[in-house]
Amino acid sequence: MIEAIKKIDSSEALKIRLIQSPKFKTNLTGLFLLRPLTEKEASMLALVSRLMKRGTKNHPGSKAFNDRLEELYGAVFSADVTKYGERLGLQVKIQVPNPRYVAHKEIFKEAIDFLREAVFELATDGSGFISEAFEQERENLIQEIHSRVNDKMTYAVDRCIEFMCHDEPFSVYQYGSVAMLQSLTNPEVYEYYRQILKSSAMTLIAIGDFDFPETTQIIREVFRETTDPGRVSPERNPEEKTVENVRTVKETLKVNQGKLTLGYRTGIRYDHPLYEASVLFSTILGGGGSSKLFQNIREKESLCYYIFSKVEKFKSLMIISSGIDTLDYQRTLDLVLEEVEKMKRGEFTEEDLETAKEIIVSSIESLSDYPNSFLNYYFSRELTGRAYDEKEIIAEVMAVTKEEVMAAGGHYQLDTIHFIEGGQNHED
Repeated sequence: MIEAIKKIDSSEALKIRLIQSPKFKTNLTGLFLLRPLTEKEASMLALVSRLMKRGTKNHPGSKAFNDRLEELYGAVFSADVTKYGERLGLQVKIQVPNPRYVAHKEIFKEAIDFLREAVFELATDGSGFISEAFEQERENLIQEIHSRVNDKMTYAVDRCIEFMCHDEPFSVYQYGSVAMLQSLTNPEVYEYYRQILKSSAMTLIAIGDFDFPETTQIIREVFRETTDPGRVSPERNPEEKTVENVRTVKETLKVNQGKLTLGYRTGIRYDHPLYEASVLFSTILGGGGSSKLFQNIREKESLCYYIFSKVEKFKSLMIISSGIDTLDYQRTLDLVLEEVEKMKRGEFTEEDLETAKEIIVSSIESLSDYPNSFLNYYFSRELTGRAYDEKEIIAEVMAVTKEEVMAAGGHYQLDTIHFIEGGQNHED
């Protein structure tokens, strides 16, 4: 349960958000910043995020870094990058026990200080990052990118988006590319790291059971040097593309199970009056076991191993993903297209709509049970400029009418059909 949220804007450079919840015995703090999404930025920022776990100025090397986490009662530290539409986000987090449950009452302050150190004071050799750490983490990232294909379902969706948005920044993989990583030099990435820390506006969000004034004072003291003016965040690209021709792309991989993915442009931004209706359209269509795609194509026709749809919140897309036998490609495609058109015509019941609303409301209500999920969701709300108020969000969902869902569907345009064909004698 979220009891209260306090917003503290020390400046545009550093926004502080404190979320009070007595149900947790830990405090989780995350520092977020945004960068433009380009292949080079993605490659460099992903590499920097990996190096944040390889040591700091005061705790050089992985052993010293991890020893410090153990001293903080087994604190959990993470650093990663993710895409928010055509912006790239760095998120660095640390989770420690609430001071009320441990003997060391300064643990929160020390954890916040270590978070700052892990972001602003990475271990260096004077002119760049520690050479061994840089080379190892670059190679690890390269191998991780190569292994994307092992998760066939996610890979198929990514490939559909890459073709669909081939001339847009959103096509860039969140960790960049192998070719770009191989071309980067240590001094180049180090200079990039120094520049983003000087120029990027940041948001710090903490969730836990704490005293607002005391916590505010701790954070302001630890991050007192990050309130300098001139820090900015990239704006969202307001351009929404329209579809001129539907693109069909087929690729072949050594898999038993074919992967059929459809990409639709919705034209509905997160600040559009029909955004909630658009999410409900996708939920009725492919949002679980009660959805049209699941019931009519997987269960009734037995054509899919799995099938679902989802909305890309920050890019105004809907993706339909399915696993099928290669020989069932055309039949499945025809049925999927038919189900989408039936939804647009309003061939769903009020009961279907209420079930979809229940699914979304349940998801919203459960967020506060998981600190990390809630932290990520809250930051996404910050990016939309829409305050978090659980009752208000639920009320907006519950108020959506069938006519509004149909109106949202009327905006949908099929852009790309992507199919990964498999062979019968290969493992999935």
